[in-house]
Amino acid sequence: MPPRACPERLFRNTLPAHLIGASLKVPAPPASGVGGVGHCSFEEHMIIRHVENVAPCPCGSGGAFGECCSPYLAGTAEAPTAERLMRSRYTAYVLGNAEYLSRTWHPATRPADLGLDDGTTWQGLTVISTSGGGEADERGIVEFTARCRVKETPGNLHEISEFVRRQGRWFYLDGEAPKRMPVKSGSKIGRNEPCPCGSGKKYKRCCGAD
Repeated sequence: MPPRACPERLFRNTLPAHLIGASLKVPAPPASGVGGVGHCSFEEHMIIRHVENVAPCPCGSGGAFGECCSPYLAGTAEAPTAERLMRSRYTAYVLGNAEYLSRTWHPATRPADLGLDDGTTWQGLTVISTSGGGEADERGIVEFTARCRVKETPGNLHEISEFVRRQGRWFYLDGEAPKRMPVKSGSKIGRNEPCPCGSGKKYKRCCGAD
């Protein structure tokens, strides 16, 4: 069965200007993944961007990179919760770290091509809510939005991501866009106002389109 596409794949290997540093190379991943299924193929020497440990972590937690997502990406620690894994995966997309993305993506849904080369610039992450996903849970849900620019056009990714824990490790399983809520009859919404469905678009370009 071909891999399923999901909204999270829109993340790409970009970095805010104040975090750009030296390039690093990532070693090839292990030969097998979770449940005996092999890792997906990717460029073994993907050039990734470097962030100083004292710099703010790209995930937006407010902590320094060296004390936040860095240990997870380096493989010296495991993300203890679904939210921490989600934040570290966002950071991996920002840095272009395909090895970490592959390692933390459940083999049942992991794509063969992570698509990290289209030049999308990611400009910030906001976690909206979480359900489950704690240190004693086996499943978790994280809803988030991520701001971006795609070829100079501003965008906003809004996703509800599902995570599962296997043998003490959290994995990203799948994601979907929130269901759009119909606009109630009689309500007056300005055409340039944000659409109430939560898409991040203006009303006139979303549910209010002619």
